[in-house]
Amino acid sequence: GNIYVHALGNRSSGHSSQENIRKAIPHLEIVVRKKPEDSDSLFTLARLYRMNNQIEEAEEAFKKILKNRPSSRSALGSLAQVYSDRGDYAQVIELLEKAPQENISTQLLTALAFAYHQTGKLEEASRHYESTLEREPDNQQVRQIYVRVLVARQEFERAQAELERLLEADEENGEAYRLLSEVHRREGNFEEAERAIERAREVQPDNIEI
Repeated sequence: GNIYVHALGNRSSGHSSQENIRKAIPHLEIVVRKKPEDSDSLFTLARLYRMNNQIEEAEEAFKKILKNRPSSRSALGSLAQVYSDRGDYAQVIELLEKAPQENISTQLLTALAFAYHQTGKLEEASRHYESTLEREPDNQQVRQIYVRVLVARQEFERAQAELERLLEADEENGEAYRLLSEVHRREGNFEEAERAIERAREVQPDNIEI
């Protein structure tokens, strides 16, 4: 069978071993040296580097692909993930803000919002989470993260409105009730806060964080 297929197989089910990855890398390095214009082989090599924890090599390979093919969403997303994996959110921001807007998928827009969130730039994070939700209004996971940003910015009225939308979509969302309790508490509505946290405990009795 194809060594690259085996190396990039279903990792979650154990079909891709580190041994296959290590065997595939030198073969692909030869291919890329002989055909430097072969972006597909270079992308596969970059993925293998990342899977083999050769982060610097992966970064350089993804950068080379983007230099030759600036419109490559897959390379853009992969490079952003490399930066995110090592906690370099400033690099994620720089990379994605410079990218052509037509290349920014919803997933990358969420990654950009998260990077701003992690660097404490809450206004920018809020703006990009809003843009994500304009594209995907049913993305409740992003909406819940957006609420956390609104709470951190003390925009309690907007946070409560978003929490109502979350609870309309899922009445058993314990985290939404917990956040609602926090909003009420920070606004001084302690009875409402207690009711919300009790509801959170009802729907998620095993959640030790509530």
